[in-house]
Amino acid sequence: MEKKIPFESGLYYHEILKANSDTILFLDDEDRRFFRNKMRFFILPCCEILSYVILGNHVHLIIRPHPTLVLSRLSIQYHLMDLNLYASDLEEYLREDYILELPPGLTPFEGSVDEQIRACIRGLKHSYSQYQAKKYERTGMQWNPERFTKVLGDKDDIGRTVLYIHKNPVYHGMVHQPEDWQFSSFHEIRNREDRLVRSGLVLDIFGHNDQFLQEHVALPGDYGRKPSRIRLKVS
Repeated sequence: MEKKIPFESGLYYHEILKANSDTILFLDDEDRRFFRNKMRFFILPCCEILSYVILGNHVHLIIRPHPTLVLSRLSIQYHLMDLNLYASDLEEYLREDYILELPPGLTPFEGSVDEQIRACIRGLKHSYSQYQAKKYERTGMQWNPERFTKVLGDKDDIGRTVLYIHKNPVYHGMVHQPEDWQFSSFHEIRNREDRLVRSGLVLDIFGHNDQFLQEHVALPGDYGRKPSRIRLKVS
């Protein structure tokens, strides 16, 4: 049974997108690259992304839904299929002095934030399912229909979840250290690339880049959400 946790603007969510049953969603790096690119198209217009990892049969995300006004600014280009958005571009849409120009026949977004975010996630899943069906000639449901969502609390909670997400490939025995896995937000945050992730928001939680790197050294058994060794910057 799906737990009904509504998406609200300004809150942080740990969202897990899981495979249905024992399905392997991502069989090679090409699959993961395709999905990561589609995250930029489907998720950034409705949410900021703070962290992610793409594994074999599931995906972890930390997202923060945009305010209604920002959803309006972004939904116009989104519906016109004319949105080539990167995380670094979000600053423009978040500015209070942004001017929204409506093309003829389109109106500002007036729906539920929760409905909009759910629609974006459904679009992401559907897009990948179509890709997978074409590449592997698969039929049937690949995604688990249930929703796995947790609302995150303070910065300490968010920081612990970032660590958990980046260390997940280590936990599953895929690599020895988070930096060895290419399909997570670790490298993007470390290098401040701001393609999918607002790296500055994450580094502010850890205090500075050195602290971010130090906390990401995976020690034996250090894979949980709340390892006692971490001391994050909490304002």
